[in-house]
Amino acid sequence: MMATIQGLGFVCLCSLALVGDIILLFSFSSNITSDIIGLISAFLLAVVFALVIKSIADLFFKRKLKNIKIPGILLSAILCLLLITIALFTVMNFSEFAGEVMLSSRSVAVPFVTVSALAVYIALCGKNTVNKISLLLFPVAVLSVVLIFAFSVQFMSVKYLIPYKMPETGQAFSVFLPVFLNLVATAVPIAVISKGVKKRHVAVSYLFGVLLLAFCAVCPLAIFGSELASTIYYPYSKAVSTASMGHIFSRMDGFLYAVCFFSALMKTALCIRATILIFKNSFKRIFS
Repeated sequence: MMATIQGLGFVCLCSLALVGDIILLFSFSSNITSDIIGLISAFLLAVVFALVIKSIADLFFKRKLKNIKIPGILLSAILCLLLITIALFTVMNFSEFAGEVMLSSRSVAVPFVTVSALAVYIALCGKNTVNKISLLLFPVAVLSVVLIFAFSVQFMSVKYLIPYKMPETGQAFSVFLPVFLNLVATAVPIAVISKGVKKRHVAVSYLFGVLLLAFCAVCPLAIFGSELASTIYYPYSKAVSTASMGHIFSRMDGFLYAVCFFSALMKTALCIRATILIFKNSFKRIFS
């Protein structure tokens, strides 16, 4: 029972982290065909790379490199720098969005310090606490994304999702690259914390994460069309601002803010948690 809960917590944590800051960084090419090809390619290849990275991590966990201390320590140092960089970029991307859109100011200090401090606290609480928090936040994020999509349908037009141009390699690549790199970068901390976790849990995490991202990507494309969406900064946020729940809520922005905050927070906490684990492992290698 406990193993099942831990596995579910891992899936929730990783799925939230995969959503991360991608929903703020979505960009489109003005060609729906290129957009579709770029996004689907990024999603599929990211899953493949994630499983490869997981396999490499499993070899490392089995201590097949335990007698090669120096390369192992150097690799750990590089991974720590990479993880810290990913965490900083995630917090900064959210902070810029929060400062400009959520707080209507250009200051990033308050959201940056808030998310960073909370992420460090969560990461230091340990694996069980991180998993429990993820179990609570993930359903909220899923419900928020589904509600946003459901109440945005009335503003969508199916014709905007129908390819009408031949795809262009350059445009498809420009859509593919940032999403793919972001998802693969997130696979690094996922692999680090996945000791004892089966590959199917990683695959399920990516399945849920990609499904959420697909819902998020469809909104701006179906509401604005690819040509207009390509000219908008934070296109998903702009699309969400058109959603309505009638007399209950006039706008759905609050749900978007919750998803952005929770996903950025847990992605940052995941990176910090992975950094701590690597540091502990390196310390043991040095003195073993």
